[in-house]
Amino acid sequence: DIHGHGHSIKRIEIGYILTKEELDLTDTQLISDEKYVLKSSICGLVNRNKNGYNFAELLRGTYSLGYYFSRYDLSSVPSPSAKSPGSSNPYFNGGYITSTYDSSNDTAGTFDAIQLEFDSKTRESKNLQKTAESVVSAVLDYFDKHYNTAIPKNE
Repeated sequence: DIHGHGHSIKRIEIGYILTKEELDLTDTQLISDEKYVLKSSICGLVNRNKNGYNFAELLRGTYSLGYYFSRYDLSSVPSPSAKSPGSSNPYFNGGYITSTYDSSNDTAGTFDAIQLEFDSKTRESKNLQKTAESVVSAVLDYFDKHYNTAIPKNE
């Protein structure tokens, strides 16, 4: 689910259905209470991952989508460098599509959903091509890591 936002902080907001207050929790708090995993739109990924990555690593750590965005110079939240938007900052945590069609609502846990909200800088015409290429590369890397896809990057 992809949209644009007009918030003053120029970064991509990655929505997993968790609120900004929940993202303010420590990694230990998020890991120790399964209700956060079960609420998140990537609970299927958390439960399926065979590498032993914990919820915090998949949400905002080294194996998160935010991490892969950072590898292509895209600033985002949550990510290793911005674990939470902060409770005083606006943040889109995921809307109808993400909350309705995510793995927390799929009894088989096979379909994860993530909402992306792009800031105005990434959507400027002079940046659009680079943004698109970087997002595609990051998402393909993320899919390769977590969903065992073999999507060629040049297609």
